[in-house]
Amino acid sequence: MLRTLRYATKPFERSPNGRPSPEKKEPKTQKPDKRKDRDPLDNPSVQWLKTHGLVARRLTIMDALAPTAVPRTAKYIPILDKHVVSKVFDDVFPFAHVSNDMKCVTLINPQAIDLDAYKKKLLEAIKTYERRLDLIVWRALTQEEKDKYGQDYPVSYMENKESLLQALEKLKWPITYEDVKLLEDEILTGLTYIDQASELQEASKEEAQKICPFHLCHSKEIQQKFQARPQIKKKQKGKTFDALRGRKVIARSESTGFYYPGSVLRSITSSYALIDFANGETEIVPLKFILTVGGAMPCPSLQIGDYVLTRIRKQSGAEYYVPGIVIATPNNAAAEDKLYTVLKYNNRKVGSLVVM
Repeated sequence: MLRTLRYATKPFERSPNGRPSPEKKEPKTQKPDKRKDRDPLDNPSVQWLKTHGLVARRLTIMDALAPTAVPRTAKYIPILDKHVVSKVFDDVFPFAHVSNDMKCVTLINPQAIDLDAYKKKLLEAIKTYERRLDLIVWRALTQEEKDKYGQDYPVSYMENKESLLQALEKLKWPITYEDVKLLEDEILTGLTYIDQASELQEASKEEAQKICPFHLCHSKEIQQKFQARPQIKKKQKGKTFDALRGRKVIARSESTGFYYPGSVLRSITSSYALIDFANGETEIVPLKFILTVGGAMPCPSLQIGDYVLTRIRKQSGAEYYVPGIVIATPNNAAAEDKLYTVLKYNNRKVGSLVVM
């Protein structure tokens, strides 16, 4: 009897029309959100840096160079019974990054990266870390210690490091030393990345001068320089034949490090030629960075693992060539399968019919 009454349903309230009305539920009171009242400075630096650190924001130097980074790995050749390293990218990517364990080598091309924009982002991140560090230290000081600096707003920790550390030690460290040390190390790491980016920019300029002793100019400036040269008539027994003049080529541009279609205007020396690119730019390019197209030329069959240049075409119609590795060849049995699958330098796969 007791069990029956315990689980019996409550009687419905009768509405004025005689129909049972559902039981009214009391509205739930919303609990106050404690997260909104919490000061962000109370969050430990270890947890805060997991979201706002240089690694979390992908602002390390290798994150900036990642779009042009190509790992240089050895490939085992059974017929030779040895590991072989391809050197096809050595001229295209003039610099290399070696890991701390000396086991991984990555080729990079800083000329194709906007390092000025990268340094600007780094400076903004460093200012955020400095602002947080200044607020954390200033908040931990007593009013007596604050009066010594003669101002009501936080002082720079990096500029007053010694005196602030002495004040914190005198107060028996009201904040943990780890919070201060982690933010200080993050600031110094960011400054190191800025120095490395500046050194890469300087090294890129020096490398460009080593590759080509001529100063790179726009097409109009180059044409004006050649037209301004006094033409000295010399008696020649026979005209020198320029085999590259007028040839269609794919040449490497110093501005991006990629290869673009164009034509040879003339040979400058035995090692350099003046290239008129399809995008309107004119550059002096070393012959080792020039590939002729069209006409009779060898066309060997490609195998998996071969390094190639694959054509990329934009919506505007402009095209250029980027380095990649063949990871799949066409199926000869299927007539419609005529594409090679190429893994580009940025680890993206693409089906390409034109590879070089």
